Amino acid sequence: KGRPADVVQRAFDAVCKARDAAKKALGPGVVPGAVHRAAEASMTSDGFPTGRCENGSYYGFFHGLGHGVGLDIHELPHLNPRGIKPLRGGEVITVEPGLYYPEWGGIRMEDMVYITADGAECLTQITSDFVIE
Repeated sequence: KGRPADVVQRAFDAVCKARDAAKKALGPGVVPGAVHRAAEASMTSDGFPTGRCENGSYYGFFHGLGHGVGLDIHELPHLNPRGIKPLRGGEVITVEPGLYYPEWGGIRMEDMVYITADGAECLTQITSDFVIE
């Protein structure tokens, strides 16, 4: 509620941009690791790098972009840098980029996506409003 700090608003915008681009890139034959790396590169180019603090903790986008959803909440396919098996179609997956920094906190946006025969369909029907007046 209220007006976010500038860095938090910019991070929200960067996460939403990466999420929307990732959803557009998904479809049968797409390699999940490539989509993860593109989302990370997008957020890095928007000024939010990923790295490691002196104390050993991580900052930025240090988790996977998403995962399959089925009988278990976290299952294959994994949308992370190691995801090399192309999507086939018929999968239900999450797309959930996020940014985390010890100085101000974190933001993660998650959508559920169905991989269709020729692309992807977002199943999430809620808007991405950030500021509540």
